[in-house]
Amino acid sequence: MCNYPKQVLFSAIKSYGCVAITYLLTYCLSMNFLIPLKIVEIFPFIALLVYITVSVFFEILIQITTRRTAAEFAVSFLTVILALNEGVALVDGILICFSILTCFYVLIPILYALEKRMLASTANNLFKQKCLIFLSMVIIMIAVYSFNISWLNVGVIK
Repeated sequence: MCNYPKQVLFSAIKSYGCVAITYLLTYCLSMNFLIPLKIVEIFPFIALLVYITVSVFFEILIQITTRRTAAEFAVSFLTVILALNEGVALVDGILICFSILTCFYVLIPILYALEKRMLASTANNLFKQKCLIFLSMVIIMIAVYSFNISWLNVGVIK
């Protein structure tokens, strides 16, 4: 993803837009249809259908305007599912979505720089590979734990 900075930018724009719209639509569908009908268990399927629709629309829009692809599925969809599970209100869910995606897109250039630095080192290949894997795991763990915003909940402060 990080070979071209513009490609990361288009992917980020697409992800933020898709996640926000998917979260809003799925939240509204859950509140208006799934909860009254007592079939909340199928919200991941509904979220998947909404995400695929919104993602295809954004992908077509980006390809028409820039002639580049910005395909990314897993992180964005899982962000929506996590926000739907953890968000108490609409604003909380959007905040969770944006914080996860921000951590993800801040992590990409760091991992890219780490990989380039390891490839430029003069150590043997086995050491470079193991070092790269270890440092990548450390950075990913820091990124995963940094989006925990549970301290924003009112109940935690009381």
